[in-house]
Amino acid sequence: MSSKEMLGHLREMKIPAKSASSTLEDAYVSIVRKKLKPILEARAQEIEAQKRAEEEAKAKEEAEAKAKAEAERLEAEKRREAERAEEERKRAAAEAARKKAEEKRAAEEAERNRVRDNAPKSVPSFTSLLEQIAQQDKIMKERAEEEKRAKERVKEEAREARSGEEEAATDDFSFHAMLPLAVATSIDALAVGVSFAFLQVDIVPAVAFIGVTTFVCCVAGVK
Repeated sequence: MSSKEMLGHLREMKIPAKSASSTLEDAYVSIVRKKLKPILEARAQEIEAQKRAEEEAKAKEEAEAKAKAEAERLEAEKRREAERAEEERKRAAAEAARKKAEEKRAAEEAERNRVRDNAPKSVPSFTSLLEQIAQQDKIMKERAEEEKRAKERVKEEAREARSGEEEAATDDFSFHAMLPLAVATSIDALAVGVSFAFLQVDIVPAVAFIGVTTFVCCVAGVK
């Protein structure tokens, strides 16, 4: 109760008091207590009710805040669950795509192997045949040249052994000298003949010309 209200009650009870802090006589004190007891009790009840109302309001606010926080927590948990589910779905899709790509590569590799295994074996082409003939011809010519150089070295050594005596060169038409040249010439002529067959050349004049030329060159080369 405020000082103003107290002074008002004292004036109503016709009790002399200059202020709320004035000292009252004992007789007045008991009268004031008796008169103001219901008012004080009502005011105490009001204060208690107001206090309880404030406490209830505070408790309600706390409950509401707690419920709101719980709802926010549940919502955040739901969002995290949704994000985890989305990430899991993406990982599963990526894994499925990777497995599909691996299966596709394996199928392509198996198809390539099957095609390679079932492919017909390649046969030697005309070009490769000519290359083999030319290679053999080259080898035979190299051997003939080596034999020729060996003979020349033997002749040189013989001339040096006879202390500078000149030795007349003799034509060597022996079997060992002519055989390599004949084989090399035959291989060369075979390659040319096959080429003439593809080019549709008149064979008789060509063969005659080649034969005469080959004979002259072989004789000249042996001397």
